[in-house]
Amino acid sequence: MSTFKAELASSLNDNEGFAERLSRFDNNTEYLTSSVNGIQNDLFSVHAAVEATFNQQRSERLEGVLEFVNKYNSCTVDSKKDL
Repeated sequence: MSTFKAELASSLNDNEGFAERLSRFDNNTEYLTSSVNGIQNDLFSVHAAVEATFNQQRSERLEGVLEFVNKYNSCTVDSKKDL
């Protein structure tokens, strides 16, 4: 009988230890989840900023090309008038 009581006490201690570990794991899981969510939000913000910068630079390049084409077209029209 004393063997069973010792095993029961040991099992109860193990159970309490497991419950404490599970509680710590839950806390760590919550912390990691919030950290990952924060990093994802930061990543989305950075991605949006990079995309905005890329589109602005692309727009500036296209405006430069348009200006060049307009000048070239103007020169072509002027040279045709001289003929």
